[in-house]
Amino acid sequence: MNCHKRLMLIGLFIAAVLVIIAPVGAQEITPRVLPFTSIASGIAISPDTRLVAAWDNGTGIEFAPDAAYLPVHIFDVVSGEEVAALDVPDYVAAAVFTTGGERFVALLANGDLIQWNLDDFSEISRTFTGLGGGIGGMIPTLRPDTVLIRTVSSPNIYLLYRLDDGSFERIISRRFETYAELQALRSESNGFFQLSDAAFALTPDGSTLVTFSQDGRLNLVNMDTLSRMRFEPSENTTMPSFPVTDINFTPSGAVVYYQNDDEMTYIIDPANGGVISELPYGAQAMAVSPDGSQIAYVDRRGGGVFLAPLAELGEPVQIGTVTGLRVGIISQIAFTNDGSQLIIGGLLAAPPGENAVLIFDL
Repeated sequence: MNCHKRLMLIGLFIAAVLVIIAPVGAQEITPRVLPFTSIASGIAISPDTRLVAAWDNGTGIEFAPDAAYLPVHIFDVVSGEEVAALDVPDYVAAAVFTTGGERFVALLANGDLIQWNLDDFSEISRTFTGLGGGIGGMIPTLRPDTVLIRTVSSPNIYLLYRLDDGSFERIISRRFETYAELQALRSESNGFFQLSDAAFALTPDGSTLVTFSQDGRLNLVNMDTLSRMRFEPSENTTMPSFPVTDINFTPSGAVVYYQNDDEMTYIIDPANGGVISELPYGAQAMAVSPDGSQIAYVDRRGGGVFLAPLAELGEPVQIGTVTGLRVGIISQIAFTNDGSQLIIGGLLAAPPGENAVLIFDL
């Protein structure tokens, strides 16, 4: 074999090796687009990550309902097809799939709560909660017959609501020794932001209510004792320009706490508020992969979609870009249970009306 052929074979071998070891996600992925009509939007993902629901959550709270924006759209994540459009008489303030995945529940801006059976999307019941105009969010609990509702009061009030009979089982809120103490906090320049939460979730074991306040702090509330811990990651923590909108946990149950402005992410022990580890990137919404090895997030300034290591330091890799939509109010990012897809929703339509859920096939 002459020298020229030998060098050519060596070159081909090196090229093949480089292809094999090239980092996954080095080339951008074009997402599948699941279109629907809305201006602002919220999304909910079923426990088996087979279905995603999308609705308009920000256009009509102060305006008359517009039929073009009202339906809740249910999509099949794998096929991308819309499998149902659920009619509602008012805008949706919050919606969830129940823990067992048997029901979809929507809480409307007028206070009505509607339940649908996911087998055939037939309506199960419609009740009035009495919370019209005061709904700040809703999440499922470990029990399929209850949801946890947050009011927009200051301080926020959390209500454990029974789906079967429409009763409130429990009320959770921050306690002050005197009304004067509450008023003193309200009078501070950022008092409202300390008393108002931007996001909330229950730990995987249901023992702790985790909230991110509007001023960028993390609060941990024991569900048995209602004792509260307030976590400030550093002395330099400032109120974020865009508070986080989603809360995630590692497979072990640790809280993933992040801030876009600080460009830092902290892994927090929910039992004592201790910092387990720190990562040099931040976002408005994040997702943790099922195996806990990486996180996904969107850079709200440029719309880039990134994957980054969670367990150890490493450079984030851009896998795609959110285009045609504004990313100012991303409400949720989630991996499917097998980690093969990334779901992004809660986007702001640009132009108004042309919204979408994005599915990145990883």
